[in-house]
Amino acid sequence: MSDFAYAYARPSTLEQRPEGNALLLSAFAEEGLDAETACFFWGRLRNSWLAARGLSTLAKVVASRFVPQSAALRDPIVTAGAGQLRFEAFSSCNGVYARLDLGPEALDGEFLSSGTTNVDFNEPMVNALARISRTEPVLLSVGQQEVVLERAAGKVVERKVALPERWIKGLTSVQAYLALMEEKMRLTRVQAVQLVQSIPAGTAKTDYYLVLRGPRPSFAPVASVGAVRVGGVHRLRLLDGLLPLCEAVRVYATPDGQASAFVLELGGGQRFLLALSADVWRGFSGEGNQLETLMDELPTEWMSGANRLFRGNEVFNPSLFALEHDLAPDTVERLCASLSAMGLLGFDLAETSISTAACPSSSTASSN
Repeated sequence: MSDFAYAYARPSTLEQRPEGNALLLSAFAEEGLDAETACFFWGRLRNSWLAARGLSTLAKVVASRFVPQSAALRDPIVTAGAGQLRFEAFSSCNGVYARLDLGPEALDGEFLSSGTTNVDFNEPMVNALARISRTEPVLLSVGQQEVVLERAAGKVVERKVALPERWIKGLTSVQAYLALMEEKMRLTRVQAVQLVQSIPAGTAKTDYYLVLRGPRPSFAPVASVGAVRVGGVHRLRLLDGLLPLCEAVRVYATPDGQASAFVLELGGGQRFLLALSADVWRGFSGEGNQLETLMDELPTEWMSGANRLFRGNEVFNPSLFALEHDLAPDTVERLCASLSAMGLLGFDLAETSISTAACPSSSTASSN
């Protein structure tokens, strides 16, 4: 693992208040935080029960391990900025990537700054999420050193932990795959639930392909025209608890069949993404799909100058950036490729857009 230096003024806390519990997450900001901006976000979850189900699914992904010898790593990354919170993580084997986005409609609070923190999902947090009721008021805080979830029963504090080097590599690779993906099909909630329920028991020993014949999607062991290669299909059981709550599922895949993704539209400004490597044994951290880009060295001042303009979760428009800074399109293309390889730019499938990471000193901690 690699340790990154973060400056935190205080720990995250879960405080009990008359209006409900408040989760105060402390984290690092790309811009120095003063006493008036001690946290990035502070506010209420509009649909705390649904958000808790999404976070519980993220915790299930983090706790999963599909390659026996892989180390257990349970450290979700939280990014605040541009009016939304983003929680992202990998399975311990790095073959599954998950992300929960809470947009402006899902939050009732204030963003004081942009920033990212890497916290641990321990047992108290998982238990607290499981006990949140449908109408329970919950306050959430993301701050300089931690994330705090506050409810009537008490508060839970998740403090910053070291970001595993394997996750840094994985964040770079998975964003490159997301940028190449194309939408293959859309499923209704009923179709998605029935599909996952049809997965054979146990661990899949061979590749499976998702096909749509008429109105009914199904898995087949043989590839066909228009089929989506899912690989180890048993990994989709991670979505068991969330699929009945979604409005629809959008399925994506890369043209070469090396990765696929399932985007669950949860409604109320909430969205959950699950991306899978085609082979269970091959995690995203070992892909090396950005090595060629990293060999194209650009001036350091270009990289640092562009990164200083970024804020967490903002949409990045390469064409507009080129016009505003009088840069040739091919120069911006090279710059975007290098920034993406460093984890400073990522890709949002649902919005079909490039988005920025949160902070230069921990840039690879969030490749939003």
